[in-house]
Order: sequence, then C-alpha cells, then structure tokens
Amino acid sequence: MKNFSLLFSALMICCQMQLFSQGCLPEGITFTTQEQIDSFQINFPNCTEIEGSVYITGPDIINLFGLQVVNSVGGDLEIYQTSSLINLSGLDNLTFIGGELHITLNEALLSLAGLDNLTYIEGELVIAYNEILLSLTGMENLFSVGTHFDINNNNALTDLTGLNNLHSVGGYFDIIGNNNLEGLTGLEAVTSLNHLSLQHNEALISLLALQNLDSVPGVLRIGDNDALISLQGLHHITYIGGDFLVYENDALTDFGGLDNLSSIGDCVGIWGNDLMTSLNGLEALTAIGGELTIGYWHQYPYSDYGNLSLTSLTGLHNLTSIGGYLRIEDNDKLTSLSGIDNIAANSIDSLYIHHNDSLSMCEVSSVCDYLANPSGTIEIYDNEAGCNSPEEVEEACLTTIEEIETGNGIKIIPNPSNDKINISSSAITGVTHLAIFNANGEKVVEKQLTDTETQIDISALPRGVYFVRVQDEKIVEVGKIIKQ
Repeated sequence: MKNFSLLFSALMICCQMQLFSQGCLPEGITFTTQEQIDSFQINFPNCTEIEGSVYITGPDIINLFGLQVVNSVGGDLEIYQTSSLINLSGLDNLTFIGGELHITLNEALLSLAGLDNLTYIEGELVIAYNEILLSLTGMENLFSVGTHFDINNNNALTDLTGLNNLHSVGGYFDIIGNNNLEGLTGLEAVTSLNHLSLQHNEALISLLALQNLDSVPGVLRIGDNDALISLQGLHHITYIGGDFLVYENDALTDFGGLDNLSSIGDCVGIWGNDLMTSLNGLEALTAIGGELTIGYWHQYPYSDYGNLSLTSLTGLHNLTSIGGYLRIEDNDKLTSLSGIDNIAANSIDSLYIHHNDSLSMCEVSSVCDYLANPSGTIEIYDNEAGCNSPEEVEEACLTTIEEIETGNGIKIIPNPSNDKINISSSAITGVTHLAIFNANGEKVVEKQLTDTETQIDISALPRGVYFVRVQDEKIVEVGKIIKQ
C-alpha cells in the first residue's frame, strides 16, 4: 500500500507539471474585449503555449495583463486597431513567435514595453500606422527577424532606439514613411541585411547608425528622403547584390560615404536628386551586373525626371563593366560623359542618351567603341549640338582619333581603316616601338619601327576602337584608331 501511495503521488506531481506548461488552442484565439483578456487564465487554465494565432483588437482593450502566462505563440500575433492600449505590458513572458508579428493602427500606443523577452520572430514583423508611437523601447532583446521587417508610417518616431540588439533580418527591411524619423539610432548592431529600403522619411538626416553594415546581398533602395544630406555611415559596404536605387533625395549632393563599394550585382538607378552635382564617392566601383541609368528611371514612370544639378560623371572613372543598357537621360546641366570612358563596350547591350539639354561631348571611349560595333539599340537625341544623333557622335569620335601625331612628327593614317595603317615619320629611330591594345587592355599588335614609313596589317582584328601607343627613348604618345 505504501509503495502504491508513493507511485500515485509521483504521477500526480508529473501531471501537475504538465498542466502548468502545455500547448493549447491549436485553432488560435481572438480577443476583442478587456473582459476576454482578463478571463483568459480562468477560461484556459495552464495554457502557456498557444499553438495557433492570436488576434487582439478592439477599442475596449486597455491592457494585456491577463496574458502574462503565455510564453510562446506558434502562429501569428496581431495587435491592431486598439484605441486605448498604451503599451504591451502583459506579454512580458513571451519569448517566441512562430509566425508573424503585426502591430498596426493602434491609436494610443506609446511604446512596445512588454515585449522585453522576445528574442526571435520566425516570420515577418510589421510595425505600422501607430500615430503616436514614440519609441520601439521594449524590443531590446530582439536578435533576429526571420523574413521581412517593416517599420512604416509611425509619424511620432524620431529614431529606432529599442532595436539595439538586432543583428539580422532575413528578408526586406523597409523603413518607409515615418515623417519625423531623423536618424537610425538603434541599428548599430546590424552587420548584414538582405535588403534595405529607406523611403519617404521626410526628416531623415543621417545614416550613421549603419556604420557596422558591411554587405547588402539584395536590394538597397534610398528614395524620397527630403532631408538626407549624406550617405556617411555606409562606408563599410563593399557589395550590393541586387538593385541599387538612389532617387528623389532633395538634399543629397553626392555619394560620399560609399567609398568602399566595389561591385553591384544588378541594376543601378540614379534619378530625381535635385541638388546632386557629382557621383563622387563611387570611385571604388568597378562592376555593375545590370543596367546603369543616370536620369529618368523607366520603372518609376511618375517620378521626377533627371538629376537637375548633375555636372560630372567622373566618380565612375574606375567602372569597367555593366551588364545591361546604359541610359543617360534628363540631366540638364551635364555637359560631358567623361567619367564613363572605361566601361567596356562589349558589356553594354543598348545605348540611350537623350534629353540632356547641355550635353555636347559624348565622344568618350565607351560610347565610341559601342557605336563602332553595336550589339543593340542606339538612341541619341535631344541633347546639345555634337551629341544630338548617333551620326554626330560618330563624327566626333572620328575627329578625335583621325590621326595620331606625336611630338616627333609621327603620323598614323588612314584612320579609320579596315585593313592596313601606315606609320610614317622622319624621326623614327631603331628603338621606336608601336603597340596596339583592344578595349579590354589586351595587347593585340606589337612591332618595332625602323623605317621612316611602315605599313601594319590590322585586317585580322575585329571591328572596334583600339588604343595605339608609340614610344621611343624620349617620349610616349597614346591615341586611338578605328578598325572598320
């Protein structure tokens, strides 16, 4: 009998322990009144792990204290359209959400206090349209968001303090339409974001809080932030894997702050930045995987046109390849394409240069090389004289490289040529060398010049523009020829 009593007592203790912590409500639960929340522990005793989704909504709800026993939600947690709830106290023991967390349209919500023990959200996190939300305080232990994180239209937020332990976001991180957001303080721990969109934040001045961000494998979009004066804070980013779009930032003057950005995996679009005068800050950029558009972006047909103050492209002088079309459009003060000289023509698949009112100098190497051997569409019109049609630019290219004449009187003619060129000069000595390079910098011809006139056969070379270097003991001269 004694042994039976001990066994019975042990079984009772085990059952009580299971009762105190157990899964429940696989179909989820909706709270629309304060009474339902206050009665939760009575109606669902020992329900600590809600397996389904939880919906909290209604003007009657003033606190969440009745949910203090809940430590996990297997589905979604949505708190929306409450007009009296000022914080989330009562969710203090919640550590895990298996689905999505949406906190939206809560008129009286001042902070997120109550989510202090939440460390991980498997799905997306949306904090949106909470008109008087002053801070994200209460989320200090959130380390990771599994998919998207959307902070939008919280018009009282001035910074992101409260996210100080956030390290990663698995999907898009969208910070959009927060009209009084001045900075991103709170994001100092972030080292990698798959995608980042900073859009329509009218008061955003600084990105300095992103100083530890070193890569964006997906899209980086910075648009319509009227007060943003600098990209300082992005100086550790070396690679953007998707599109890089910078548009309609009315106070931004250049790209200073992106000094270590060396490659972009997809398209680049720069348009509607009214005070941007140069592309300085992009000097480390060598490769773009998709199209390059400077000016009107066709995928945003209702956006502002062009960059009204842009006068120089020289910040792109180290860019050697792109993976799509090259479009220069609606940049009223741009006079020259100098700066995109080194883009390999064979990496351009179409060329669009138009509606640049002051642009007269288009005969840079990349454009001349492409016109000599095009692989796609060519549209050149409505620019200044000299760059108003493909024929005008081709003529300028030919004029620029019609003949090479060194200080010693060396001439290379005819130019252009389809088979032979003649090198002539009375000053050629036995130590004068000639080398011809293609657009990729590869040496395709090398010859020592010994006679006053030498003929060189270039008939085997593909059509295109080539660089010629003539060198003797005292001087080096470099020019170009066209192989037709």
